[in-house]
Amino acid sequence: MNSETISLPISGMTCANCAMNIERVVGKLKGVQAVNVNFASEQASVTYDNGKLTLNDIADQVTKAGFGVVTPQDGTDVEDAEQAARDAEIRNQTRKFIIGVMFALPLFVLSMARDFSLLGDWSHQVWVNWLFFALATPVQFYTGWDYYVGGLKSLRNRSANMDVLVALGSSVAYFYSTFLLVAPSLGSHVYFETSAVIITLIKLG
Repeated sequence: MNSETISLPISGMTCANCAMNIERVVGKLKGVQAVNVNFASEQASVTYDNGKLTLNDIADQVTKAGFGVVTPQDGTDVEDAEQAARDAEIRNQTRKFIIGVMFALPLFVLSMARDFSLLGDWSHQVWVNWLFFALATPVQFYTGWDYYVGGLKSLRNRSANMDVLVALGSSVAYFYSTFLLVAPSLGSHVYFETSAVIITLIKLG
């Protein structure tokens, strides 16, 4: 038996449960002797029998679990590849957060002002709720799309991580409010600002 220990940079983890999920799925591979995933450093340490497994086998298993493995391309080393991947992820998340703020902030201000009767009677007209819907939708499905993807992958692996909670909590507020738009006789108080603020604040974190 030829044991080898490798350290793999992991991307896409959002909570400690993600790390445990990776440990569980990688540990199922025949030939894996030990696996430890550090959520804080985003590193996976895997000890395995290189006569039974290859690095690609382990990377494929991590990918199937819904996470990314940073591997060097030709002409680059692991550290350079990891830094490039981290920089790209930061740019992507920053862009999504900025879009979230652009739509969630006016939505929150208008919604709270209406709830505290700081606006006129016009704010209770039906078209205002449709305006709230228009402001909330980009946040829900652009800024928050990662939570849907991550949550679905987590459920496919028979576990529930933070993505599931965020997607579920924000979706209840969003889709309930959308239902009231098409069935106004059942109520008029919508909660679009709740879903948008939840997603945007968590994206900030």
